Amino acid sequence: MISGVSHQQVRDAILSVGTHRKKRTLSPLEVATIIRAAIESGSSRGHCAKTLQIGKSQVSNFLNLLKLSPSVQHLADWGGTNRSTVSFSSMAEVAKLRETDHEEAIQSVLKFRLNWNEVRQLVQIVERSQKPLSECLNNVLALRKELHVQHLFVGVILSMQLQEYLSEISQYERKSLLKRALNSLFGIAETAEGSLGCHNFTIVSDHNLLDLLGIEADGLESEINRLLLSYSKLE
Repeated sequence: MISGVSHQQVRDAILSVGTHRKKRTLSPLEVATIIRAAIESGSSRGHCAKTLQIGKSQVSNFLNLLKLSPSVQHLADWGGTNRSTVSFSSMAEVAKLRETDHEEAIQSVLKFRLNWNEVRQLVQIVERSQKPLSECLNNVLALRKELHVQHLFVGVILSMQLQEYLSEISQYERKSLLKRALNSLFGIAETAEGSLGCHNFTIVSDHNLLDLLGIEADGLESEINRLLLSYSKLE
């Protein structure tokens, strides 16, 4: 047992980590939060690693997620199959950059679907050259044979009441809530996918969603907020 967290939290974390887990109870960020709470209560990184059956370097990677800008932390996911999230390993790489670069870097990962090797290369170029991230990104993209670009929309949660509600539910519940809102707007044909944090949300699509709906950016943001409030039963 590790200090500062409940037996259930430890159990959920164990069921969520490991490369062969197909169904995970917690998101990477939720596991990272549990590890931080344990360490702040006196547990060592080594003891956390042993309890969760992972390596010490993985514990460090989880903690690195907490160094990311809060605006992108909710985008961390276990694998790279979901086009609206970023893999845990890629997020840990981005955490090595200055916080001022985190949002641009993660949005680039989503927009261009950068894999882990490309993200690592991008981080290395930025660190070595000290050039603007956009310029370093062009160097990485130049190596691709084909370039597929996703449309990216980032919106803000406008209601303080909704922000508080979202902070009290799990990442899985937030994602399901946003999916319901997107299905209401675009149907269930998976025209758009998204991720929902406590203060903002991100939507990706192969289509320009503003043109598809015939509205301005503020209109889409407001409509998503309205649907989230409605489905949260806060209205």
